[in-house]
Amino acid sequence: MNQNKIILVFFTFILAACTPKQVALEERFGYQLVNSEDHKLATKTFGKGNVTIILEAGLNTQCKTWIDSGIVSNLEKHAKVIIYSRPGIYPSDNSEHPANISNMIKDLDAVINKLAKGEKLILVGHSLGGVIIRAYSIKYPKKVDGLVFVDTAHEVFIDATQEEVIAHLSDMGVPDTDPYYKEMIEMRNTLEYISNIGTLPDIPVISLSALGLEKDPLDNKERRLLKELNDDLSIGLSDFTNIEVSDSGHFIQNDQPDILISAILDVLRKIK
Repeated sequence: MNQNKIILVFFTFILAACTPKQVALEERFGYQLVNSEDHKLATKTFGKGNVTIILEAGLNTQCKTWIDSGIVSNLEKHAKVIIYSRPGIYPSDNSEHPANISNMIKDLDAVINKLAKGEKLILVGHSLGGVIIRAYSIKYPKKVDGLVFVDTAHEVFIDATQEEVIAHLSDMGVPDTDPYYKEMIEMRNTLEYISNIGTLPDIPVISLSALGLEKDPLDNKERRLLKELNDDLSIGLSDFTNIEVSDSGHFIQNDQPDILISAILDVLRKIK
């Protein structure tokens, strides 16, 4: 399987797992709204403590993925936990701005400034969420105390051209108004951006890499891509750990939640 096909299949799997919805403000019971430019972000806060953990979901994935997988209920016993959905993803507002990395950083910063300003902070990012927390921590190194990457995306995926992505989305019947379409179209630009942004701050970092389900494990080429990703992330870090997660697909929080929880708590212990 060539690399471009791997990439498109990868994102097809993500789309199949996500169903975008929009509702009126008054229907968002239980969410605290945070202003960010031309839209409002729906957030939820759980637990309390002197450390805040913010969970950044993957491509077009609702923030409730962290609740459904049991991650929040386990973490809120130990720290304050914040989840939120990016623009256009239930239950947050749509935005007229492109879904590029610069705007994603602004959204994350709006959440932090409103709900966790000045607090010790751990960022956890799944897939595209890993790209966002990587870029954010490099831009604002003094605001972040620890990072956990959950099968994050990487700049090695930029070989898929925008034309290939658009054709693939069209074949899948995804309209250009869909938030998935907006995030996917910007993905190549996002990955090109992070290929030039430098190294992470020297803080505790754990990277979880899914090796595939037992019935469909990664091949040697995919394993090499994972090694390249983690070699790149680890540059300049004195406390970096890569954990290869067996019998897990891309959504480690669903397939092996205990491993993810353990990794986050490990970082939490280090920064307390």
